[in-house]
Amino acid sequence: MIWLLIPLATAAEPGYYHPDKIASASELFGRYAAELGPNFERLQSDLGRWSAPVESLERAVLLLGDRSPAELTTYATETRRTLVHQYLTAQAHVTVVEDDSAETFGAAMGAAIAPFAEQYALTECGETMSLVSLAGPGGRSKARCEGENLNAAIADAMDADPALKADVDEMISLEWPQVNLEGGEQAAVPLTGTDGYIQLASLAEALDGRELDGMSTTLEDKLAPVEDRIADGDESALTEAEAIRGRYELAMGERGGQILDAVTKVLDKDGVTVGVCANPEALGGCAGEDRTQELVQTLVGHKKIEKALK
Repeated sequence: MIWLLIPLATAAEPGYYHPDKIASASELFGRYAAELGPNFERLQSDLGRWSAPVESLERAVLLLGDRSPAELTTYATETRRTLVHQYLTAQAHVTVVEDDSAETFGAAMGAAIAPFAEQYALTECGETMSLVSLAGPGGRSKARCEGENLNAAIADAMDADPALKADVDEMISLEWPQVNLEGGEQAAVPLTGTDGYIQLASLAEALDGRELDGMSTTLEDKLAPVEDRIADGDESALTEAEAIRGRYELAMGERGGQILDAVTKVLDKDGVTVGVCANPEALGGCAGEDRTQELVQTLVGHKKIEKALK
């Protein structure tokens, strides 16, 4: 929220305004918001679209444990690193947009209000929301709206400001960062053979999803207070967080081993030769035939697997 400190005149005639009402009446602000909103939504959508497959890849590699080839582990690490870099770039861009737009419109609005402060006893009143759409909602002004409503007149004065128009044109022309992962086809990890593959994340979710989700939730619960300490500058907290994460990775590897051992016994008995794929289709999948749907249906509910995973 932009708080404007405008000296009040001593004129008898009262008048009132509110930044949000001025912004909603401003043609320049409306044009800027119309460009800003879709760009911001696209950025959020792209980040969300890539987060799920990267998390699926990471979980699959953890479940493989020692079975994960070094090149697959490196691929997963580099993919996560790329996404984090793009996220930080996007976050920095949004911060710049927020700061620049708040400063630009705040200064222009203050300049537009100033002449009215010489003619009216001005009061800021009305509902308080966000001047910039990326910020959150605020509270409500307690001042009473008395006198002439000057919101539209102030908005017209802003729209007539050539410097503001030039600034808006420049801000609209800024190129927004792209969030996009190229990925790449990976080799399936042999399980009972190499005749096609099963998507490991899908297999694990179908056979043991509740247990694995519970392990992830426990990790988040343990890390939350430690991350707060890291944010406060506690150097020992970083070592503690790494230890917590390390124990989680070991536990995931052990559980993954149990899942894969149980599945291997069943597939071997049925004469099925197949590998597992850690790379989601969205990131390129694996070379060979995807037999996930066919084989997961066979394995889900198998008594020997259920007994092994109790």
